Amino acid sequence: MDKAALGWIGDQWRGHKRWMVLLIVGNGVIALTALAFALGCRWVIDSAVAGNQGRFYGAGGCLLGIITLYLCLRLGCNILDEVLRARLGVVLRQRLLHCFYLKTYPSLSTFHSGELLNRLFSDVTVVVDGSVGILPTLVNLSLRILGAIGLLLWMKQWVLLIFLFGGMGAISALTFLRRRFKALHQHAQQAEGEMRSFFQEALENRLMVKCFGVEATMEGEAADVQRLFLKKHLKRRGLSVASSSAMDVLFNYSYCFALLIGGAGMLWTPGGMSYGTLMAMLQLVGQIQNPFAGLSGLLPRQFAMVASAERLMALYALPDEEKKTHLDKPVDFDTIALEKVCFGYDPETPVLRAIDLTIRMGERIALQGASGGGKTTLFLLLMGIYAPDNGRIWIECGDHFRTGGPWTRQLFAWVPQGHFLMSGTLRENLRLLNEEATDDQLWEFLDIACAGDFVRQLPQGLDTGVGERGVGLSEGQIQRIAIARAVASPAPILLLDESTSALDVDTEAAVLHNLEALHRTCIIVTHRPSALRICNRYFVLKQGRLVENGLGE
Repeated sequence: MDKAALGWIGDQWRGHKRWMVLLIVGNGVIALTALAFALGCRWVIDSAVAGNQGRFYGAGGCLLGIITLYLCLRLGCNILDEVLRARLGVVLRQRLLHCFYLKTYPSLSTFHSGELLNRLFSDVTVVVDGSVGILPTLVNLSLRILGAIGLLLWMKQWVLLIFLFGGMGAISALTFLRRRFKALHQHAQQAEGEMRSFFQEALENRLMVKCFGVEATMEGEAADVQRLFLKKHLKRRGLSVASSSAMDVLFNYSYCFALLIGGAGMLWTPGGMSYGTLMAMLQLVGQIQNPFAGLSGLLPRQFAMVASAERLMALYALPDEEKKTHLDKPVDFDTIALEKVCFGYDPETPVLRAIDLTIRMGERIALQGASGGGKTTLFLLLMGIYAPDNGRIWIECGDHFRTGGPWTRQLFAWVPQGHFLMSGTLRENLRLLNEEATDDQLWEFLDIACAGDFVRQLPQGLDTGVGERGVGLSEGQIQRIAIARAVASPAPILLLDESTSALDVDTEAAVLHNLEALHRTCIIVTHRPSALRICNRYFVLKQGRLVENGLGE
């Protein structure tokens, strides 16, 4: 699975690989300048001790040049690193959102929206951090280790190579913890998703919480959710901290050991080691010590990156919707027919049983039935959100017939019970289904929905801001804006799901009269008799079966 995850991460780098190569090369050169700095220090110190003024100035100039090159490279690599992180994060989130919209609604609905947001942000951040940071850091640290080993061999400091074997042993030990690291990371990410889901719902329903007076209950549940997250998070971080602390102990003692070896060489073998050599040796030991400590930190990052990538891959593995196609002329629809359609969210409890319904262009159909009886489900089947368990849906368009599916959504403009206004301006909401609509047309659509008068009274008119879920507008105003948005759509069929329930009798009558004058096909779910007056067919949904009751008179 690790190979599959790493291959998937590599695929996400399309279009950015040359910048990644540049970042890797830059980090490699930084490693070489760090090694050159150790030799430069040795040269400067030995020249000063020997009293060689010309050599001292030359060594000092070289050291300044090395430092300048190092700082410039670090600056450039840091900038490139941040740019790559930002761009890759944008690309991954954009692709993931596209993935969400490609998947079937039932499969994606198994995830809470808070969990999807957690993967969209937290897991993407982990993948970006690992994929941008690990390879350049690995190249940098590896070159520093190999270069330091080579220079120590050249300086004949054989005994210090024991640090190499100690570091390799520590790195090998960490690889055995790979599965443990991945499991802890996945559990922690799952707990974070549950916590995010809870807080999202708590904030979305804050009005209900206040009205019911259950603040203390919600705060108690929040504490429980956070305790679980804290437990999982500390387990994950505890293993990382323990491994890095063990490496710190090993290499701090090794640095002290290197200093003692160098001091002993100067004490017991006069002339055997110069001050510059001791300085260079300590620098090179640091070049081994710090990279090994860095490598030990890379492994948990790599494990976390793979685990988060697998969580994202699980979303891509969900079943795709049937590919949508577009009708050349959506208004050419003649008939929509449902034949013996059966559907249930649970196979044991069907919602719709053997539904037969024919909808002809221009008809206005009323649909009534008990709450939870399947009326909205019928709309979702028409729009291809769900597929029938049995039976079929077909559409007659001119001289040919097509089976229903996701492509049929372009035939419908839906006004759902929740109304679903987006945050933004009224103009942006109204143009959601018709981007080419002019302001004059928008006012016409608002007047049809009996919303023009109150919008004209708003100080900013069409530019009035709408908050989350329509905050700032009354329920009746939200309903009328949602109706106007549907009317603005070029779709030939309006699906109205309790869309006038918050309107007073006179306003509802005016809206329905205006909709009737459009001569568009309408299917109206309603519990109010006033809507029946504009309909020429009337159906009742009882116990999953559709019964036609005659005209709505």
